[in-house]
Amino acid sequence: MSKLLSQVFLSILVLFPNTAYASDIVLKLDLEETRKASIHKDLVTKTGLHKKKHDNYHVTLAVIQNVDPIDGSALKSYLKNQLKKQYSKFVISKGSKAGQLAIPVGLKKADRYLVGRRTQDKCPIVFYFTPHDQAMLKDANVFLLQALQNFNSPSGKKYTQFENDLQPQNYIPHITIANTAYISGEKADRDAVISSLNSNLANAEKALPNQQYRFKLRLR
Repeated sequence: MSKLLSQVFLSILVLFPNTAYASDIVLKLDLEETRKASIHKDLVTKTGLHKKKHDNYHVTLAVIQNVDPIDGSALKSYLKNQLKKQYSKFVISKGSKAGQLAIPVGLKKADRYLVGRRTQDKCPIVFYFTPHDQAMLKDANVFLLQALQNFNSPSGKKYTQFENDLQPQNYIPHITIANTAYISGEKADRDAVISSLNSNLANAEKALPNQQYRFKLRLR
């Protein structure tokens, strides 16, 4: 499906548990609750997935492993500020959301996610983005890893991106609609679900072309 459904505004969500122990920093593009609900209602219902409510739809950009709490706040702030500088044209300049990063992307199609050792019958179902926006998100992934190296260099730190799927050579940005365990539990027909999702996507585009979703910057 080649047509653009919508401009989806995604914002950076940084997860860093408040703990005295080394933990991971997860950088995500996170959709606001009302838009998650609308994607569920307009696209996911009547697909054979039988989900009563929406999932936590998001795009993961990077996962940084075993960050010392001493460095946690500084590293979060550094990566957030570097992203805002790199994508400054997407930083909101006015209103109550001024200063927040909102990256617009468009949905292209639903399909299987086959990165790694996943197979046709053991894989999640996801939404992919338009080629332009897919490339932009891949660039953001590479940019974050370079920013991490720049953070490491002065102090000799060795923080790394450790998720294989998120390494630049493997990274394919996506929003997971149904994971492998859920599909197996429901005994859902992947081909039928994907066909229904893409049909819903086309219908939603006809009903409301260039629909926009906005997602605010949050830190956890």
